[in-house]
This record gives sequence, C-alpha cells and structure tokens, in this order.
Amino acid sequence: MKLYPQFRNRLHFIIVDLRHVAPVQQPLVARYYHGYIPTITAISSSGDIVYNRAGETAINRGNTSNLERLLDSLH
Repeated sequence: MKLYPQFRNRLHFIIVDLRHVAPVQQPLVARYYHGYIPTITAISSSGDIVYNRAGETAINRGNTSNLERLLDSLH
C-alpha cells in the first residue's frame, strides 16, 4: 500500500487475506467487505467511518491523493 510508509506511525493498518481470514478479522470482513477488491475503510478513533470505498478507488489506478488528504486531516 502506497500510503503505509507515510502513515504507519500515526494509523493502524489491517490487511486481510480473503482466502485465509483470521478469526479475529471475520467481523470486519462481514461488516465492510461486499465482494469488491480493494475495499478500503477508514475508521476514526471514535469509531466513525470516515472513508469507505470498494472496487477501483481512484480514477487513475494508484492515485491515492484524496485518501491521503483525508488521512492527513484526521491528525
């Protein structure tokens, strides 16, 4: 993930292998995954969903500028 190096000390990232979902991740998959890859959900420290996109998440593949701005605004 392109944004991980920039935000790794400020945010928690959870990556789920859908072929081998860990038992602790099953509630996340049930709630947020609806059959489209990638599914990216950002949840604030208060539990609010601030970003939830599935499938192609940018007009240009790999363009994460909108998500980057959102994540920057959280801190």
